[in-house]
Amino acid sequence: MHLSRSKEYEQLLLAKYPAPDLENKITEKVTDFSGLLTREAALFILAKENDLVKEETVKLAELKEAMRNFNIQATVERIFPIQVFEKSGKKTKSCRVFITDATGSSTLVLWNESINLLSGMVGANDLVEIKGAYVRGGEIHLGFNGNITVLEHGTVTPLAELKQGGFYNIRGKVAEIYPEYFYMRNDKENVMRSFEISDGTAQGRVVVWNEPERVKELAENDEVKLENALFKNNELHLSANSRIVILIKAKRADILNGNIEDIAVKGTDEVVAKIGDKTVFFTGKLSLQLLKIMVLPPDIGLDTVLSLKKDKLLGTPVAVRFKKQDEKLIALELVE
Repeated sequence: MHLSRSKEYEQLLLAKYPAPDLENKITEKVTDFSGLLTREAALFILAKENDLVKEETVKLAELKEAMRNFNIQATVERIFPIQVFEKSGKKTKSCRVFITDATGSSTLVLWNESINLLSGMVGANDLVEIKGAYVRGGEIHLGFNGNITVLEHGTVTPLAELKQGGFYNIRGKVAEIYPEYFYMRNDKENVMRSFEISDGTAQGRVVVWNEPERVKELAENDEVKLENALFKNNELHLSANSRIVILIKAKRADILNGNIEDIAVKGTDEVVAKIGDKTVFFTGKLSLQLLKIMVLPPDIGLDTVLSLKKDKLLGTPVAVRFKKQDEKLIALELVE
């Protein structure tokens, strides 16, 4: 956070609290996070809690380096493949999203758990609102409390209306999954996988050349969305620039699919989540996985983590395998 912006928050807060009281609140906030917060970050959180943070809505053509805490509305043109980096044994994921509006274009960069917003929520051709963003290196990033909301989902093309050579977004159900097909290219054995998709208007074969293991995640009757699929030779071909998004997993008696409607911490290691219209209890490592953290830092409780992540978690899709025990649904596994 730039010093000038933190000074602005400090002046606004001083209009509400005497200087000694404000210093105490800053110290308390830093202590709440076990010293992990800078003074500037603590000021931002306090200003946010007191509704003093003003977010500006801008156009893409108006973006400048180091701009902070703005909102923007844009259309998702393309979602690039996820990149994984590893340093000192720690993996970091990033994903770039190409967006446009009437004034220009830019790239939104999502990191780690924010990438989950692209799984069934945000897709190609969607009109989205990006809140709490900042510019760094000429690209847009989500801020500490940033989020993305879909204002209008993009259109999909019925299978019956596809034309040769066109690129399309398709929505339908997996009708059949075919065995792996092995072939030779440049004296190297490669594999291709394919499946049938049906949308009520027609049925067609989908051929996956790049990352064919993506098909292993599918099951018959899964509802999926295909993005940037090439219609060629009466087949839909998926390349590295195409996506398969599982919208709704086929129902199984022991798997619950739905969006997180509400979430709360109960006790020291239990998280209770309302998924669709069902309440599910998570404990231990599953609580951490649901909150999308690997390890709980010392002296920080689940309630603190949830207070930071709740806004991002609400509305996100989740699939969980469960068992019924004493009339309660107990989470056994989060299903990818």
